[in-house]
Amino acid sequence: MSASEKSDAPESTGTNGVSQWLGKVLNQLSLTSWMPAGMLVGVGALIIALHIQIATDPAGGFDLGKAISALTDNVLGTALVLLVAVILAATVTQAFAFGTIRVLEGYWSGTGPSGKLLRKRTSAMLRRRTLLEKQARQQWRAVFEGSRLAMRQAGIAPSFIAVMEDDFNSSPDIESSHLPEVIEAARKIPWLDFAPPALLQAAEATKQQLSEFPHPHRVLPTKLGNVIRSREDALVKDGYDLEGFVMRRYAQISPRLLAQHDDFRTRLDMYCTFVPVFVLLAVLAASLLSWPGGHYWIALAASTAFFCLSILSYRAAVASARGYTAALKAISVAAVSTA
Repeated sequence: MSASEKSDAPESTGTNGVSQWLGKVLNQLSLTSWMPAGMLVGVGALIIALHIQIATDPAGGFDLGKAISALTDNVLGTALVLLVAVILAATVTQAFAFGTIRVLEGYWSGTGPSGKLLRKRTSAMLRRRTLLEKQARQQWRAVFEGSRLAMRQAGIAPSFIAVMEDDFNSSPDIESSHLPEVIEAARKIPWLDFAPPALLQAAEATKQQLSEFPHPHRVLPTKLGNVIRSREDALVKDGYDLEGFVMRRYAQISPRLLAQHDDFRTRLDMYCTFVPVFVLLAVLAASLLSWPGGHYWIALAASTAFFCLSILSYRAAVASARGYTAALKAISVAAVSTA
């Protein structure tokens, strides 16, 4: 081996060692932590640049172009600082990601101020569930009344309609009140085909909302928690153990279904992480953009925008939870069909 080859060997090994170390570090950070971390660092750096701008020249006001230029004057140094900041932010957000999801689901402490909020929110969710049950009963009654009127106009025999009404009301005397052949014939008539479309759509919408609540004694204080728990309870009721549910059926899951499951789970984690990130940015904007200079309206507008983004992120998390739990249900069905 020549002298030049010997001198090159340690340098190559050192470079590979750093690359491998950096790769291992980055591999430990999930995709769901990168986007919130990037948002936190990027927007946070811009807010700080604007704060420095008005601190230097309070009378000059905000100049977004100058703030961006200040961040990009030293491209290499700025990129290095932002890269390190993003990695640190991603590490922190990932560390608290699971706890964030648990908080947004409603698993709070039962003592102190959080305990009072827990009881208040749970009671509100129970009232909402009770209201939906009452509303659903009224709407389905209206749907049946509309169907009964349409069936009469269509010439359906009154004896058949009477059987349908007893079925609708879950009458215990239906077998003794009607002839068996009349009951059999009446049950073959799909009375929902005669329902007014507008009334039926409203009733189905309420039914869907009600399905996103678990049983009353299992209600949680947040919408996200109730959506997930209602689906999980349905799987448990079907006899499934949720601990390691996907891992035990990994070999039975099609690649497409597994990809959908992972996609919705990734979105759920990411949007849940975005919620506190946008709240933190709202607080940062309110504090740094209002002082010095007294630009309170700009600070208020920026802070409000970030709070709105936090709410939208929570709604997106709820939508992702619906897809995630639907994927779990599909996995359970696939497991039964391949058993």
